[in-house]
Amino acid sequence: MSRKVLSVAVVVMLLVPGVALVASADTEDQVYTGCLTKKGELLRVAIGDEPAKPCWRGHEQISWSEEGPEGPRGRRGRAGADAELDFVPTTERVDDGTVPSIPVGLKTSCGISPDDVPGDGTCPVLHWNGVTYWAFSFTDNRVAMEIVGFSDVSGEIVSSTYKTGARYVYNITVDPGTQVITFSGQADNTVTMTYTVPWLLAP
Repeated sequence: MSRKVLSVAVVVMLLVPGVALVASADTEDQVYTGCLTKKGELLRVAIGDEPAKPCWRGHEQISWSEEGPEGPRGRRGRAGADAELDFVPTTERVDDGTVPSIPVGLKTSCGISPDDVPGDGTCPVLHWNGVTYWAFSFTDNRVAMEIVGFSDVSGEIVSSTYKTGARYVYNITVDPGTQVITFSGQADNTVTMTYTVPWLLAP
C-alpha cells in the first residue's frame, strides 16, 4: 500500500458515509487522510495521518492539507489608464541588424547626427515596459517615420504609429516631466509622442 500527500488551496468539504468533514480557516494546519478507490472515491476519511480504519487491499491511502505551498509569482498585469507610471522609458543605440523584422515599405535608415545619413549601422531605440520601439523611415524617402513597437518576449509587433515631419532618426530623447518623447531626424526635424499608459506610446 502506497501513501501520497496531496495539498489543496481551497476549502474542502468531504461527504462520505457516516463522516462529514469541513475544512475551515480555523483548521488550516490540519491534515486529512483517507482511502482512495480505483473509481476515485474517498472512504474512511479522518483528521490526522491515518484513515478512520485501515484501507482495503487495492485502495490507496492518501493525505492532504487545506492549504498548499505558495506558487510562483505571476507576471505583472497591465496597469489601468489612471495608474501611476512606475518608470521612465530608456534609450540606447543598437546595431540595426538586431531589429526583429522590417515591415514592408520601411527601412532602418538612421543617422548619427542631423547631417550624417546613413550613419554607422546603428539606430537609436526606445525601451518601455517590455516593448522596444524603432523609428523606421520609408523606402520612398517621404518625410515621415513609422514608430513600431516590438514585444521583447515574442518579437512580434504590438503597435505602429505613422508620424509626419521628420525622417532618418538619429536621436531619441525622453522628458519625464512632460512625458514627451522626441524623435530627431535629418536637418533636426522632429516628431513627438507621449507615454501616458505603461505599455503603449500614444500619438
